[in-house]
Amino acid sequence: MNDYIPLNKAVGPKVICDGYQALIPQKLGVEALTFNFDGSECEHATCPDAPEMFIKVEEDALYYFGVEADDTGILSIAGKEICEKNGEKPNGKLNIKKAERYLKAGYYKVALEYSNNDYDPSSNNAIAFNVTMDKEPILDGKYEGDSTMNREFSPSPKIKLWTIEKEATITCEESKKVEVTLEEPEPVIQRGIGACKTKVIMPQIIITACKDEVLDRWNARV
Repeated sequence: MNDYIPLNKAVGPKVICDGYQALIPQKLGVEALTFNFDGSECEHATCPDAPEMFIKVEEDALYYFGVEADDTGILSIAGKEICEKNGEKPNGKLNIKKAERYLKAGYYKVALEYSNNDYDPSSNNAIAFNVTMDKEPILDGKYEGDSTMNREFSPSPKIKLWTIEKEATITCEESKKVEVTLEEPEPVIQRGIGACKTKVIMPQIIITACKDEVLDRWNARV
């Protein structure tokens, strides 16, 4: 599927991550981890056949993104990495990296990567991963604590992720009023004796059928 799909060509869009909680909530006492979030049903997806994930952009605008992680988090949009939170010391604790991009309305394929280093003892090893998206600059969380468990994620809106059934190949335009006007040529006057004739020029109206795959119905295109 394409990296970018216009809003009116996305068939069967479905929210798979509602953005109400972090992708990985803060948790203590874990081993080293590496995850690729690709939309499958497993908690942290790495399945090769998992559906592709998209973000939805409602209107053309400048959008702001933030990646928070302990240790490393990466956000890619349409095949291009736009934001990486570095997990190398001293950035191993929960912190944020920000980016911004101007995007036009539509669905964009995204990839999210997360990795957590191994610490000894592992009982002191924390994980955390969150991605934010907003039309306003991303706000910082509270990163003053001496450990990830004492820090807080950004209050900005968390990213919402979608899957799409397919991309429509034929999509009808939105319905709108169609106005038909007749030509009004200047009258031709001829002097003489004879019958008066009026000729009507009929307008040519062409109608074709168009299937709207998004709404699953057929429309008449005039």
